[in-house]
Amino acid sequence: TIIEMFMVEANEAVSRLFDGLGISILRRIHPEPAMDDLADLRMMAGASGFRVPDDPDRKDLQKLLNATRGHSASRAIHFAVLKTLTKAEYSPAAVGHFALASDHYAHFTSPIRRYPDLIVHRALEAWLEQTANGTESFGGRKRSQMEQSLRDDERTISENDLVSLGRHCSDTEGTSAAAERSLREFLVMQYLHEHHLGEEVPAVVRASIP
Repeated sequence: TIIEMFMVEANEAVSRLFDGLGISILRRIHPEPAMDDLADLRMMAGASGFRVPDDPDRKDLQKLLNATRGHSASRAIHFAVLKTLTKAEYSPAAVGHFALASDHYAHFTSPIRRYPDLIVHRALEAWLEQTANGTESFGGRKRSQMEQSLRDDERTISENDLVSLGRHCSDTEGTSAAAERSLREFLVMQYLHEHHLGEEVPAVVRASIP
């Protein structure tokens, strides 16, 4: 948990740094839930006696999750909460990360070194070189010159190019996740067929609100 907290703080610090410099970087963004999905959640929670505010924030959703733990409708409501969350994606837009309650969030601390991480690594490397490994700060004309030098550095990428790169990285991430889900479903079905064919097992049927 401590390591994860440090990683989140590092991602937020780097995002705030480049936002202050006016330099675009590739961020991991997570917009707020869509209103249509919140209406479905409000209806489902209300049917079980739980109230959801008209404009819930992250804390309101967490309160709902805590309040419904152990309730017969907890599984359905928890799935409905999950459905409200928009998919996180890569973009230079500084819209924050709803699930982490973060106004600034870049994602560059992945242990598997994803390409979006490397894009941020390169921009951070350019800044470290300009500031003697982060030990020098500038004001006035020198700061403006440093910022312009960063913009001219090939390791920092224009916002338009970052939009395209972010879209590509988000798409490939989605493709990878879909392949993983498909393989997992196949292996589960294969296991059931080989070891539990014909057995009756308990299950939960979940239906979406039309």
